[in-house]
Amino acid sequence: MLLTNKNPRKKRLNLEEREQMNLIKWADLYPDIGPFLLYIKNEGKFNSFIKNGKRICPNGYKANKMGRRKGVSDLFLAIPSYYKPCFETESGVYGGFWIELKSAKGVVSDEQKAFLAKMETQGYATGVFYCWTDAANAILEYLGKPKQF
Repeated sequence: MLLTNKNPRKKRLNLEEREQMNLIKWADLYPDIGPFLLYIKNEGKFNSFIKNGKRICPNGYKANKMGRRKGVSDLFLAIPSYYKPCFETESGVYGGFWIELKSAKGVVSDEQKAFLAKMETQGYATGVFYCWTDAANAILEYLGKPKQF
C-alpha cells in the first residue's frame, strides 16, 4: 500500500517525504535492494532558542560537528554496479548510486548539484528524480534488472 494523505486527521506528509517513503517501501520488498538503500539525514529544522540575544541551536551545532554537509543526497544505494553500459565508467563499474528524490515541483539546490557532480568525479552514479517510480526504475536499471514502472 502506498502512502497517501487521504485521512484528514493525520498530519499531512511533505510531498517529498511521501515520495521517499514509497521508494523505501518498494525497495524493502527486495532483499537484494532494501537493506542497501540508505537514508541520509542531512536536512531538517533543529529546535533553537534565544539566550542573551543570540540564537542557540545545540542539535544543529552538534550535527555540523558530526559531519553534516550541505547538499548531500537523500539516499545512497550501497551496491557497486557491474551491469548496464549506461552506468559504466572508465573502470567499468560505479561504487554506488547517490539518489536525490524531489517532489514533482521540487527544486535541486546549487549545493545538491555540486555534491552530485563531486560524487560523479569519484566514480559514483548519481540521479535526480521527481517521482519514486522513476527512481525505482533507475535503481533496477543500475542493477541490470528490467524496469517495473
